[in-house]
Amino acid sequence: MVLTSAAIPQTPFEMVVDRPFFCAIRDNQTGTILFMGSIREPK
Repeated sequence: MVLTSAAIPQTPFEMVVDRPFFCAIRDNQTGTILFMGSIREPK
């Protein structure tokens, strides 16, 4: 087997969510939105 779908990050990723936000995942080739979501009350 060979890793083909994603690279393993060398440094850990940390994201501080301290206010509401919106996020979306979009396919780069087609422009199709694959996922949309919002976080209204992060805790």
